[in-house]
Amino acid sequence: PESDAYGTSGYEAPVGKLEILLAQAFAEVLDLEQVGRHEDFFELGGHSLLIVKLLSLLRSHGVELDIRNFFQTPTVMDLAATVGGGSAPIEIPAQLIPAGSQVITPSMLPLVTLNAEQIAAIIAQVPGGAGNV
Repeated sequence: PESDAYGTSGYEAPVGKLEILLAQAFAEVLDLEQVGRHEDFFELGGHSLLIVKLLSLLRSHGVELDIRNFFQTPTVMDLAATVGGGSAPIEIPAQLIPAGSQVITPSMLPLVTLNAEQIAAIIAQVPGGAGNV
């Protein structure tokens, strides 16, 4: 077909060291000649297994990304903004289950929504009970 070989958005060269590194990594993993800053990893043929390969390649260059970043910001430009501090940090809630606790209540679990019966079912499957959850 006589379509644009570099996607539908048109080629625009990466800007800055991080975008250039990301574009080169995309190109290497996807076996492409070049990748522009607006190119979408998935539109270029990427998939979740290739993301793992790409993450490894980027780590070898000192760039840390989470697999979620690719689904939220799949373009070179947007990923560079994410790595460069363009996204808000993730806040991890405090540990609300006291050490040695023999009881776990729904209010102690800020990351999940479970009722007392569901918690009891989980605890029943753990040797040693709530103290080992």
